[in-house]
Amino acid sequence: MRKQRDKHNKLVTRRKREDRRECFAMALLTIFFAFMIIVVMLGLGQVWEMIY
Repeated sequence: MRKQRDKHNKLVTRRKREDRRECFAMALLTIFFAFMIIVVMLGLGQVWEMIY
């Protein structure tokens, strides 16, 4: 019984660590996309200024 619980705890901690890594990856992706959108907006602003 005790061995089974230890095994379960190991699985839970491993899953938590993976979740944290996934959250980190999602945060990085979100920041990256926000950065790209800002860059695109700035680039479009420059283009509009050049056109008009």
